[in-house]
Amino acid sequence: MARYFITFKPNSSLAGKVMVITGLTKQSVNDLINREYGKAVEMIYDEPTFASVMPAVYSCTDQWVAYGTECVFTERNCDGKSTAEFLYPVSKHTEPYQAHSVSVADITKWFKTAKPYPTTSDLFTQLGAMYEEVAESVSALNNQLIEEHASDMKLATLHTKIQNAKLVLEDLASAMYKSEGFLLSDKTKIELLDALADITVTTTGSAQYAGFDFDKALTNVNQSNWSKFEDGKPVLNEDGKIMKGKDYFKPELSKFI
Repeated sequence: MARYFITFKPNSSLAGKVMVITGLTKQSVNDLINREYGKAVEMIYDEPTFASVMPAVYSCTDQWVAYGTECVFTERNCDGKSTAEFLYPVSKHTEPYQAHSVSVADITKWFKTAKPYPTTSDLFTQLGAMYEEVAESVSALNNQLIEEHASDMKLATLHTKIQNAKLVLEDLASAMYKSEGFLLSDKTKIELLDALADITVTTTGSAQYAGFDFDKALTNVNQSNWSKFEDGKPVLNEDGKIMKGKDYFKPELSKFI
């Protein structure tokens, strides 16, 4: 399995260290590292080249660090004075650190790459995916109700409603995947936009009230989504849904709860 070695600029806290990434294509490593470590990145090497160019560091694993290691990069002007500091990747930070966290624009870029010219069918497929994710959130609650509160009569009605909602949402998602859809009127577009904006807000609020670090979790999921692509292109199933390519890695969300 290919390994890639990343070095960092002298004005970064990881200068002299090397980050090792395994299991991704060179293009995926390049995209991931430059997106998450930005200005701090010096070079990305394949293993044979790195072993040849920097044999001392290659043979000293004490200088190797894992992906995700924090790196403070100090930007300097021509006279050597510090102008800004950046903390990579996204992590707990305070001013003046300027860490990149995922935004709606970042997620939009992923979808534009996946489907540059979306059709009505693509829209309905994506709405189906949204309903499927809501079904998963309902299922998560239902699983705990069954495991821990099955005999609690106060929660019996809630359990029934959740169970029914899960089935309805799963059926709806399946129907949306199979549908060609229809052109939306301006009135429907405004109503849908309002609902989607509110869903984004209420989802963020739910995560906050659950005690999640939603910003970091969303960033991690966005990184995982980019890894679904193969050679920079999406892998689609027969329904047009974006699937997991050979370079895919799962998001690691346990540290954000």
